Amino acid sequence: MSDHPSPITHHPSFITILIFGVFLRLYKLGSKSLWLDEACSVYLAKLPLFKMLSQIIKSDAHPPFYNLLLYFWVTLGSTEWYVRLLSALFSIITIWIVYLIGKNLFSQKAGIIASLITSVSSYQIYYAQETRLYALITLLCMLSLLILVSALRTSNIKMWILFTVVNIIALYTYVYSAFFIIGEYIVAVWFLKSAKNSMKIILSTALITCLAFIPEILVLFSRKADIATLLKPFELSSIIIMLPQFVFGYFLLQSGLTAILTFILFTIIIAMGVFYDRHNKNIYLLILLIVIPIIITILSPFRTTQFQSKHLIFLSPIVYLLIAHAITKFPKKSISILAVIFIALLNLASLRIYYSRDFAKENWRSAALFISKNSMQDDIICYDPPYAGFAFDYYDKTGLKRHGIKRNALPETLSRIINLKRRIWLIQNSSYVSVPNPEIRRIFDKNLKTKISKQYKGFAGNIDLMLYEK
Repeated sequence: MSDHPSPITHHPSFITILIFGVFLRLYKLGSKSLWLDEACSVYLAKLPLFKMLSQIIKSDAHPPFYNLLLYFWVTLGSTEWYVRLLSALFSIITIWIVYLIGKNLFSQKAGIIASLITSVSSYQIYYAQETRLYALITLLCMLSLLILVSALRTSNIKMWILFTVVNIIALYTYVYSAFFIIGEYIVAVWFLKSAKNSMKIILSTALITCLAFIPEILVLFSRKADIATLLKPFELSSIIIMLPQFVFGYFLLQSGLTAILTFILFTIIIAMGVFYDRHNKNIYLLILLIVIPIIITILSPFRTTQFQSKHLIFLSPIVYLLIAHAITKFPKKSISILAVIFIALLNLASLRIYYSRDFAKENWRSAALFISKNSMQDDIICYDPPYAGFAFDYYDKTGLKRHGIKRNALPETLSRIINLKRRIWLIQNSSYVSVPNPEIRRIFDKNLKTKISKQYKGFAGNIDLMLYEK
């Protein structure tokens, strides 16, 4: 780490990269339907403030900071384009932060290449165009790292205060960020272990951060019974697939063999960067910031869903930084250029799939439109699971009666609906976060005639529409 901070200057190449990144994040921003998770975010943000916070504390898996920002954001509108714009802005700023980190830790060339990978990354764009917290937490963790780099270099107390504030915000955005913050403090201790005054600052900021996070810890423990029933086993293959997804997104090189080969390829590239610049401690700083959160994640008792790469999305820019640094150390310039072109072209090919008209995470817009064209005034709409209604209600203009079917009152609820209504729409949503109850469909099939059965397939989940009649 250099002794003097690099001035914040903007290379013409970086400006071009940033403009291209802005274009990719705003292109077709509102063209796709919201999927269930996005609709839940919008639903919460449109509640009265204290009701929103209460509901998040009672039932949401994530802390409230992102939803709090979205609450104020949606006061000016709630179209698909507008509610996603907030995440797009976070992702755009992240390109700039990654450039600054690369420039300060390695070189301007490394910063430019890392920002280019971030700019064209189909993985980053996927979440930049989603009304969820993932673009925000990526920005916060990268901002935290940039501030840490400055604090380690200058020992400026103001930098440590800012570092603490950003980390507290990150913790109240996403619990998994705690794993990254732990890694940062381990790195800080490693770098400054011989400086007693600095060690006191590090321990003080760590204590303040922990104390500030106590309210959220109490919330987690108050829901430990719910969390215990949702724990999922961790699979090592999730880590292997994570690196290809970080670099190329979800649409290419995802089968078992190609994912393993891609993992090996980029591991070798990063290892070459370490070998050629093995005396540079900054490389090991970044490697530790990847390894420590992964180890903690594997051992963590707070895994409430099957692990996915997005749970550690804040590590992806660090991977880009390590790859960029390695590319700058290739002995031949032509090989470096080919490596950058290869990564960029594969991401653009992945984006072509993502931007295509047929791609949808979940197509609630078309599902609502279909029901509006085929429904009658006395119909009723039933959701399974009940929270699927958040997505459908965002688009529904029919004004029909709606009912979320809860598992604990299944026979009584269905019997009452069947007796009262001649036509019943059943909407079932299936994804990794939404599991419909097959018993509901069996009861309807047994007691009613199926007039319409239609499925909308999506990348994140499927929507099944059934119209039943007596």
